[in-house]
This record gives sequence, C-alpha cells and structure tokens, in this order.
Amino acid sequence: MLLLRKPLPKVARAIISAYSGGLYVPNDANCFQDSAATTAGAKDAVVGYVRDLIGTNHLTQATAGYKPFLRKGAKNWLLNSAALATQSVTTRAVAYTLHFTGTGTVTLSGTSTAGPLVGTSASDRVSLTFTPTAGSLTLTVSGTVTNAMLETGSSVSTYVETVGSPASNGEGPWWLDFDGSDDRLVFTSIPIQMSDSSFVVVSARAEKTPGVVFRNGGATGQRCPQIVVDASTPRYGWIDDAVTSAYIVSATNVIGSTKVYAARKAGNTKTGRLDGVVQGTDVQVMGATTLTYAQIGADSAAGSNPWAGPVYGVALGVGAITDAELAIVERYIGSLGGIAL
Repeated sequence: MLLLRKPLPKVARAIISAYSGGLYVPNDANCFQDSAATTAGAKDAVVGYVRDLIGTNHLTQATAGYKPFLRKGAKNWLLNSAALATQSVTTRAVAYTLHFTGTGTVTLSGTSTAGPLVGTSASDRVSLTFTPTAGSLTLTVSGTVTNAMLETGSSVSTYVETVGSPASNGEGPWWLDFDGSDDRLVFTSIPIQMSDSSFVVVSARAEKTPGVVFRNGGATGQRCPQIVVDASTPRYGWIDDAVTSAYIVSATNVIGSTKVYAARKAGNTKTGRLDGVVQGTDVQVMGATTLTYAQIGADSAAGSNPWAGPVYGVALGVGAITDAELAIVERYIGSLGGIAL
C-alpha cells in the first residue's frame, strides 16, 4: 500500500481536481432534497441534488419518483417495527438478517422459508441470516415481536425504529439508496468525451442484476463509459457512433458485496478495475461519439437497467491519470463505503 504524507481525502481531492474532475460524496451537507438545492439533505430523506465538490457538474433529479434516498448506516426494511405485525417486503437475492426481541415467532414464506425465528424474552435479541430469491417475502408474526429489524448482510446492527417507511440507524457510512426501479441522478453536463483520456471510480453494492451504476451515453447506444453489473459480474463498456465497441468483463461475482469499480481510458487503452485490481484491457480504436446524457443509477435516459443498492461515492476526471494516482482515488472512494484498499 502506498504511504501518504497527507490525509487520504486531501490527496485524493487534489488528484481529482488536477484532472478537472468531479467528486460526489453523499451526506447531509452535500445533498439536498430538491433539484434546486434549497432544502437541506437529511438522513432517510429523498435526494434531488448532490453537490460536485470539485467543480460545478452537480447531480440532480427533479422528478419525485426518481429520487434515491439518503441513508446512513444499516437500513431497516420493516415498517412499524416497534411492535411488528405481519407484512411483506420486496427482497433481492442477497443475504438478509432478521432480528428482534420478544417471545413471539416470525415465520417466513414467499422468497424464503428459512427459520422460523423464535423469540426468547423481552430483553434478548434473536437473529436469523438467510438468502432469499428476488420477489416478495412475507413475514408472518405470532405472539409478541418487538424492536424488529430486517437488514441486508449478515450483521446484527443497532436497531432503528420505523413507522411508515424504512429508516437507517445513523451508524456507519452515508449512502444513496437506489431502489432498482427508476431512481437515477443526472449530471448537469456531459463529463467525458470519447476523445478524452479519462477515469471513473464508483464505490457501490449491487443487489440485483442487471444494474447500471454509471452511464455516460447517447441516444443510439453510445457509451463512454458504462459500468454495469450483468449476470452477477462487472462489465465496462465503450461504444461509438459507428457501434464500434470495447468491453471488459470481470469474472468476479459481486452481488451483495461493496466494491470499487474503476473504468479508465488512456489514449486507446481502456482498462476495467475492481477493488484496485485490473480485470482486463482493450485497445480498440474508437471513433466519433455523440453523447447526450450522463447519470448514475440507470442505463438509458428513460431509466432502463436500474441500479439496486447503495452508492457510497463517485469520482471522475479527464486526463491520463497514473496508476499511483488512480490507486489513491480508488482508496478514497472505497473508504466512503468502508472498504480498505
């Protein structure tokens, strides 16, 4: 690991700035609930604006139904969790952990039949980790089930009470919660052209496939680049106006794991990286490319192949970034999601 003489965030921001880049770090100071940036961001509120910490190419979303939520720490998917009643939750094919206090029982049906989970006392917390399929999970409650929480992953996090909507417990990283349906945030302007040497780094967790976390694209399929998780593995793509394409496909299954994705173009050489490790290169010469939109959270401008899961941070820039510089940016963006590279 490269040792730094200055704090990692300061060094990484200086590198991104040197490449005329953009930096997007979700938290309640950098996010706003409306696209005009007039209503301050808040935990478990919608996000309509994310400030670019380097320049002025901010992320925005004016349509209420397309806004992700801002979370901090573990998210409780259950509703009215203080005294749980039977309910259904839409699940993804990743690990979940159910935990609660009380002497009642929760029986699962639908996308999982693990358990049942049986409580022992009003003060002891019991837990069950399971991996459902994608779809609707029904949690049937009998007896007294209190302070219940259903979270992704295999950990038992600090309980957070919910009422009419999911909430996060405020302990851990900030993140943008993309619903896998139609959430997306759009760049104010096109950040990268095909003729540019460039880089894009994203820290995120994919919870279903296919899902596009970054797309700098055009109306007829252009990509410069696209970062997508397809068939459980990452793919990095570039396509020009003539449909000349370059794809780099990783063999690593990333579903349910927080990862750092990086797409770099240096001249004609394109590289896809995962957690700082090169997954492949391509030297296809690309031609003229008409780009009309750039966004995180979906593929097309209409929102196809939406991302499901957290996005912890995004950085990008124009220029031939060095391996050492890119590694620092990856370390910083990864740290936002709790990854140590």
